[in-house]
Amino acid sequence: TAIAGDGTISSPNSSVILTGTPANATLENVGFDVNVDDTTLEVDPTNGVQIKDLGVTTAKIATDAIDNTKITDDAVQTENILDGTIITADIADNAVNTAKVVDDAIDKDKINPDVAGTGLTQATDGSLEVDVTAIAGDGTISSPNSSVILTGTPTNAILENVGFDVNVDDTTLEVDPTNGVQIKDLGVTTAKIAADAIDNTKIADNAVSTAKVVDDAIDKDKINPDVAGTGLTQAADGSLEVDVTAIAGDGTISSPNSSVILTGTPTN
Repeated sequence: TAIAGDGTISSPNSSVILTGTPANATLENVGFDVNVDDTTLEVDPTNGVQIKDLGVTTAKIATDAIDNTKITDDAVQTENILDGTIITADIADNAVNTAKVVDDAIDKDKINPDVAGTGLTQATDGSLEVDVTAIAGDGTISSPNSSVILTGTPTNAILENVGFDVNVDDTTLEVDPTNGVQIKDLGVTTAKIAADAIDNTKIADNAVSTAKVVDDAIDKDKINPDVAGTGLTQAADGSLEVDVTAIAGDGTISSPNSSVILTGTPTN
């Protein structure tokens, strides 16, 4: 209280107020007015000047300042990872399971040669192929109608060409050198044709001759109206009738001796 100062304390951001007894005592309590932006910093009644909630923006964080200790568990989500930044070193061994692989994502370029086991080989382009030289069969192929001959290299390789001896009756079927087993000309007999198998599409135009039509097979339902020429007409039920209105005569009927003679043009 016995020491008084006669200088000043200045602040570039605000004025400084000295309080206490006596007035302007340099060792009394000194109160400062502090200007803050109220965006990154704020003045708390208890704590004084402090960083405001959400006050630390990207621009305030130094490069590489956020290390592993600053990131909470499960805080990094998919949208927080930059596309193309996850490299092999970031993935743990055996971490990618079946569920993580997109359907059809594993193409021939991703296949290791050791995938090709017995009977398979890997082509130069990476695709897998059957290696017939590595497969041998020790069983038999039998046929109830003939013997089976296996040909190819190696002998009896089950995936090589197989030649079969096929028995045919040579009446309905034949073995053609080019086409193999085929129906023989004239080989389809009546007995081989199922009931109702021959429909309209199987019969050629003008193929049904008189000899092919059974007697009395053409009934009134089959008669076309154009069959009825002059003097005939077709009834509603399809039968043919004489149309007397369409027939006119210009002769006479006479009877000299009780017989009747028809004259006129045409005759009778």
